[in-house]
Amino acid sequence: MVKKLYSITDWDYHQGKVTFEDLVDEDLNVIVTVCTVAIAKEEYETSSSIPGERATFTKEVLMSSNGPMFFILGEDNIWDIYLDAAHFTVQDIQKALDELSKLTGITYQFTSEPPLSWYAKSEDLREDRINECK
Repeated sequence: MVKKLYSITDWDYHQGKVTFEDLVDEDLNVIVTVCTVAIAKEEYETSSSIPGERATFTKEVLMSSNGPMFFILGEDNIWDIYLDAAHFTVQDIQKALDELSKLTGITYQFTSEPPLSWYAKSEDLREDRINECK
């Protein structure tokens, strides 16, 4: 099984210096969140809303030095990938997804340029959500 993941970040604009990114599937569901360890530590230190079990596991992982990337499956079934780097590129994300694939048995394929139809679909969903809030 191959699961395609997309990003809305303008990678050319950021010139490979992204520190946080949500990766979504074709239905715009967040599947993976990628962030640097530094960002995760900052969030952990300032957030009081992390569920207990996840907070404990997150603290253990962030305080360890077991390697350049860590994987956590959250209670929301979204994978968090922490990269121990100042920032990351499209290639870094694919490398991390290749490692996640080994853990899950699902092949993840990342593209930084989603199809134009995806943008139209995201606009339709956005309008639907706005209408739901009225």
